[in-house]
Amino acid sequence: MCIISHCNINSIQENEIEQYLKLLPPFMAPEIKKYQFAADRKSRLLGRLMLLKYLRDGNSAFLIDNWKCDGNNKPYLDGWKHFNISHSGDIVVFCFSDGEVGIDIEKKASLDFSAFTSQFCLKEEDYILNSDNVMERFYEVWVKKEAVLKAEGVGIINGLNTINCLQNTVYFKGKTWYFTKLDLYSGYASSLCAAQPNIQIKIEPFNPRMLLI
Repeated sequence: MCIISHCNINSIQENEIEQYLKLLPPFMAPEIKKYQFAADRKSRLLGRLMLLKYLRDGNSAFLIDNWKCDGNNKPYLDGWKHFNISHSGDIVVFCFSDGEVGIDIEKKASLDFSAFTSQFCLKEEDYILNSDNVMERFYEVWVKKEAVLKAEGVGIINGLNTINCLQNTVYFKGKTWYFTKLDLYSGYASSLCAAQPNIQIKIEPFNPRMLLI
């Protein structure tokens, strides 16, 4: 089972950020507050609040003190499940599962595809360019690429154009990964990548105010 939670950053007002930061370990505040724009601060804050919510649900809130990042800056918790966070535009998504997972969401915007061709294999490039809507096809494939990178815990890498993400599975870093397309918000593309096939998914909205009760 994979739980996916989602939230709009406007569920938190800028003058409420300090109130919510008090719910988190003190060491998280500087990393969140360093961002210049309120939208970025709220995005990072919400990802951590979503994690806190599910830790509380399992009576494991104390584990949030175990927050760490690996060498590729992928966060993890000693003693808890695999989880992943993504944000774009006004939306933040969070997922967790017993097995490895990655999630990506992207707000669709006009773009120059030629700037990204080096990141796609020839089959992906043909699929995108030979369509009636290049932008839609681009984001369809791009969120899958990002999701598998996040599941494996690596950033944009050299040789990304050798990975063909057109199918529902891809072999990457010695593993087979499985994609699920997510339709969470109009105007956004999103994908889940999991290490196990036919993963059950539960999607639910997140309201940060539930943590204040």
